Amino acid sequence: MIAWTQPLPSVRLRQRLLGGAFVELNLADRAQAQAYLTRRYEAEVVASLTRLVPPRGVFFDVGANVGLITFSVAARRPDISIHAFEPDPANAQCWLRNLELNEGARAVLEQVAFGAKEDEGTLLRGDESGWSFIAPPGSKGGIKVPMTTIDAYAEAQGFATIDALKVDVEGYECLVLQGAGSLLRQRAIGLIVCEVNEPVLERSGFTQRELISLLSGFGYDVRTIPHVGAQRLRRQSVESSGNLLFVPA
Repeated sequence: MIAWTQPLPSVRLRQRLLGGAFVELNLADRAQAQAYLTRRYEAEVVASLTRLVPPRGVFFDVGANVGLITFSVAARRPDISIHAFEPDPANAQCWLRNLELNEGARAVLEQVAFGAKEDEGTLLRGDESGWSFIAPPGSKGGIKVPMTTIDAYAEAQGFATIDALKVDVEGYECLVLQGAGSLLRQRAIGLIVCEVNEPVLERSGFTQRELISLLSGFGYDVRTIPHVGAQRLRRQSVESSGNLLFVPA
């Protein structure tokens, strides 16, 4: 883990990540600065998606931010079709700039939030690009963003199945998954990678146990995501993992 003790400069630089993706990163953003220095981001998540998505599969990247996972996966698996979703306008513009740097990526962006129903959401921005979140009803401030459901989007686009779904939406994960109930009941989503952050989940009124129970009720088993590199020697458990993998039982 890299630690910073003073504000970082607000400067954008391009970097080639391990695996071949090119990205433009803002060094004032800690996660992006770390990706710039290490040339990787969420290595375990990227490795699992790269390995598990079937040939010519469809991958939904929900909470795509500036595209670090989108383009890392696209560089390793150019056969995959990626649908990315990012409601924050600033992040979306960065994602689109990064798309221009990765001409072979089969990726499209929808500037929309997912939730439990089709509605309008209030997006509150955090101090970093990855900390924006959909606020509870009645919250003040923020910006209004369109919201739909995974079920509605999949039906409109003609997707009977989704091979892989990644959800990283700063505590709104359970509501996103509720909006995929029809697909989940049919076990039409091949695998799910979901961020699990207990304090952030509580902001939306949920717990890690409830998230796991929700997907278990649809017939999905929970697994830890294997570490990569030297981290493979570290023991891990469902309770301590920041990201979890769910597959049909």
